[in-house]
Amino acid sequence: MLEVKRQQGIKENLYLYLLEKGKEAALSLAAAVAGSRVIEPAYNPAAPVKPKRQIIWLIALSLGIILPLGLVYLIDMFNDKLDNEEDIKSITATPIAGVVAYNKKYGEIAIKEKSRSAVAEMFRLLRTNLQFVASGQLNQVFLVTSSSSGEGKSFVTLNLGITMALTGKKVLLDRAGFTKPKLVKYLGEGSQKQRKRT
Repeated sequence: MLEVKRQQGIKENLYLYLLEKGKEAALSLAAAVAGSRVIEPAYNPAAPVKPKRQIIWLIALSLGIILPLGLVYLIDMFNDKLDNEEDIKSITATPIAGVVAYNKKYGEIAIKEKSRSAVAEMFRLLRTNLQFVASGQLNQVFLVTSSSSGEGKSFVTLNLGITMALTGKKVLLDRAGFTKPKLVKYLGEGSQKQRKRT
């Protein structure tokens, strides 16, 4: 009986102690609670809020169109070369006698006696236009010049001279280029090729 009473006293004291500690913990939690409350709980949207995919695609598409167009416009604005006949007509009233293209396939002497190539036709058209420009003059003198070497002075002079000579006219080619005279070299190569063929 004494043992049971002793166990009862121990458990009763332990229970009172734990009850007191529980009350103290509850009071400390009540004092530590912040003065705020949740009005609306957080939610997780299916699509991201930022960045917006449509805006990024729109900006990328706009830049993809505007940047190349701007670059082409700037290149064209700073282009100071003559690219076609319209460029020449826009800055001068000088008539254009003809346009001659260069094709490496034909070499430096592009005019043959019965040639029907595009380059030969261009030189024939140039010869005809020059006859109209200088009509009525007995002895015609043409000057072929440019600002720098490698622009086709010797090529045009030689082939235009051959085109005029094929019509039976007397042609004199004068080599006045001092920097890199190519006319004699082209005539030498042409005559050597002619000798090899015959």
